[in-house]
Amino acid sequence: MSKSKTPGRPWFEQLVDSVEALREAAGEWQRAYRAAVLVEGTVDLDRRRLVEGQSDCVRSDRPEGAWDHTRTRRPHEQSIYSLAEVYMDLRHRLAGEYAHAALLFASGVAWAMREVQTGAQPERVAFSADDEGDALPHRRLEITGIDRLNTAARIASAYQGVLARQVAAEVAEGLVDPPYISDHEAAQFHDALDDAAGLPDAAYAYGLLAEGALRFVLLEPRDAYARERAAKRAS
Repeated sequence: MSKSKTPGRPWFEQLVDSVEALREAAGEWQRAYRAAVLVEGTVDLDRRRLVEGQSDCVRSDRPEGAWDHTRTRRPHEQSIYSLAEVYMDLRHRLAGEYAHAALLFASGVAWAMREVQTGAQPERVAFSADDEGDALPHRRLEITGIDRLNTAARIASAYQGVLARQVAAEVAEGLVDPPYISDHEAAQFHDALDDAAGLPDAAYAYGLLAEGALRFVLLEPRDAYARERAAKRAS
């Protein structure tokens, strides 16, 4: 974790910028994911009336009468099925990206809170990295020492919501690994998936609440910095 200091701006302003960047990144993925869900819905066969007109595709390199010389297609149906596959893949990709970014945001704010509460002065949120150098969310998301905040109960409740969904996601992941799943395990798997649903939104909402708590915790170092600057100007 970097200990370098950037001259000019105080550390707490840069830390706020770092947290805001994580929040905005998660928000971008959230909007992209929700847009993907909407666009996938436009090719839902239950909502569409397919035009049944057909067209022939003729291969000039095959002799007339060969089984693959002429094939009849339904262009509208073919496009809807192809788009459904594309949109489904996109939705799955964006769901994973959104979940990752939301957990980076939530765990990053929690990390910043703990650092400040222990007297550290980080300019940036720091994460461990995977083999490719990309950030890994911190496993610990809980924040403490905020009993004076009027949002403390909401923060605690939001944290429990994230934790419950994380546990359910881990249960579902564990059940999908075996080559054979019994009916009972299949039911458990689907129940766990249902319980884990909404993890990205829950993590993002928790991050927003935790960010407010971080700004409160930073009031003291802000005031100390202002007093220090005032004393220097007076001397």
